[in-house]
Formats: sequence, structure tokens, C-alpha cells
Amino acid sequence: IQYPDVRAWAKNKTLPDGVITYLANQKDYTRHYEVKHALCCNPKTPLSETLKFLNHLYTNDLRHLSGDRSVTMQIRRTAKQLYNKRQGGGGGK
Repeated sequence: IQYPDVRAWAKNKTLPDGVITYLANQKDYTRHYEVKHALCCNPKTPLSETLKFLNHLYTNDLRHLSGDRSVTMQIRRTAKQLYNKRQGGGGGK
């Protein structure tokens, strides 16, 4: 499997949950930033995996993810807290 294929699959929101979970658990694939970012934006990525990847996202991507309605509220809230923390505003509301 080539890297561009994995990146495209990670972005695909119509893939079965099992495929997304498999991609999220493969260190060879998730070492690439674009794959981590795509998995965080994919609502089918397991919550535990998404929360692990959030710490690796750029600050600007966290800002966009905190407003993305396609992901769960918990992911948006955590992304917003990380964004605020990085901006010096603490992790508050």
C-alpha cells in the first residue's frame, strides 16, 4: 500500500469503521502528518485514537477542527482546549 492511497483512505468518510481503525493503528501510516490530520477529521476514527493524534496537530489545524461539525463534540472541545492552551489562554471555556 502506497502512502498517497493511505492518505486518501484516511480522508474517506464512507469507508467501513474497521478499515479506519486498521489505518489508525498502523504506525507505518500514522507517522505522516497528513494521515494523522485526515484521521482526526474523519468521524469514523475511534475516539481513543483521535485523542492521541490531537497533540500532534498544528495549532491552526486545531482551530479548524474545533469548529468542524462532522466530528464529535468531545473532539471539538478537546481541540479547542489544546488550541487555547497553545495560544496562552489556558484550557478553559
